[in-house]
Amino acid sequence: VNNEVHGLLDLQRAGEICAAKGALFHTDAAQALGAVPLNVRRMRIGLMSLSAHKIYGPKGVGALYVARELQPLVRPLIVGGGQQRNLRAGTLPTALIVGMGKACERARSVLDSEAPRLVRLAQRFLQLLSNLDIDYRLIGPSRLEQRRPGSLCISIEGLDGTKLCEWMPDVAISQGSACNSQGVGSHVLRALGLSVAEARSVIRIAFGKFNNESDVSYVVERLAIILEQGRRAGQHKGTKSSAEPQLLAV
Repeated sequence: VNNEVHGLLDLQRAGEICAAKGALFHTDAAQALGAVPLNVRRMRIGLMSLSAHKIYGPKGVGALYVARELQPLVRPLIVGGGQQRNLRAGTLPTALIVGMGKACERARSVLDSEAPRLVRLAQRFLQLLSNLDIDYRLIGPSRLEQRRPGSLCISIEGLDGTKLCEWMPDVAISQGSACNSQGVGSHVLRALGLSVAEARSVIRIAFGKFNNESDVSYVVERLAIILEQGRRAGQHKGTKSSAEPQLLAV
């Protein structure tokens, strides 16, 4: 899963290509864990990185799956002991590992029901934007089935996404893709043809297990207020349309 536009990679096809070419296949599945089915054998995955906090597990612990036949080829980054078949020395954080295991167990138990629910929330969000005549476009795959369930990357006309976190402090919306510290913009968005200026209107929204339709409605209503106030401010002489609005209670 791409961490900016949330597009899904066809892991099985990628694994088949790597196997046919004799290449080792490693995938960073941190965003995919708990969101889409993963089968290392069917997908011919040789190495796979995972992170617990993406599935509501403890922070500070992750896992690297290494196929048995590849383990002799992997050199450890931390040496000194024989832990984990000599792949990583150091005392294991048992409590964190158990927490990650439990989080994986719970994520797997609800995968079949949770993924469709999150897709419905994303569909509802886009429908409400359309109902309020908010001009938006999806960045990345056009079909929600080709995205991580419940995750959206959208560009909204007239919105300055770089200031959205200030305007909506009670909503966890990520911008993080318009400009980096060097001012050259996101390499992902540049590869998709967006300029730095266009990327300023891009926001990333990911609905999760604690969200419902009321949350979806609330966020859309807040966005509508911000856009309307920005539009009104822009009508005044000498005021840009991206002027900071005063938030209203919804």
